[in-house]
Amino acid sequence: MLDFYIMHNPDIWDEGTWWHAGGMPDGEWSALFYDSFGCFMGKNEPYIEGEPIGNWNERVRTKFQSAIPDYPLLGRMWDIYGAYWYPPEELAALRAECLRASVRVSDWAARSGLDNLAQACDKAIMLRAGLHVEGD
Repeated sequence: MLDFYIMHNPDIWDEGTWWHAGGMPDGEWSALFYDSFGCFMGKNEPYIEGEPIGNWNERVRTKFQSAIPDYPLLGRMWDIYGAYWYPPEELAALRAECLRASVRVSDWAARSGLDNLAQACDKAIMLRAGLHVEGD
């Protein structure tokens, strides 16, 4: 699950400094990125014994994002377990990517995930805040 948090500073998690704004369940994330967009699946990338994990992660991220060059902000969410920050100045563009993508995808779950993300963007824009996306 990716959870959406509206906040002004992604480094401050004190009570009252963030608001939960929904999320994107694993099934919606998979339907969007793997099924609809055909993004690269990390489980298909062999790990080389003794290799720094950062090198493997970078290969997976690059392959994942190369499948959706027209959606660079959505592509930032390449790992369901990662954490991603979208500052206020990126939210209109992220929302626009969600709307463009929702026309492209036919899968209900993928579209639902995009709708949830677009709604979180709307709330954050209204509050003049950023959006922190956190995997669990």
